[in-house]
Amino acid sequence: MMLARDNDSTLLLLQRTDMANNWGANYFVSVHINAGGGIGFESYISVCKSRFSKLSKYPIS
Repeated sequence: MMLARDNDSTLLLLQRTDMANNWGANYFVSVHINAGGGIGFESYISVCKSRFSKLSKYPIS
């Protein structure tokens, strides 16, 4: 597990995915906390590459 940032700086998604690719990561997880009210969570899984399509069949519980 690698941490892309440890302060309140802004990195574009492309910058973060480039970092993960340079680290040789097998998976990339981006955690974001929405502002405002609400409860629960949302999850998005890219199925652009067939090797990850299996992950989309198992929702987070």
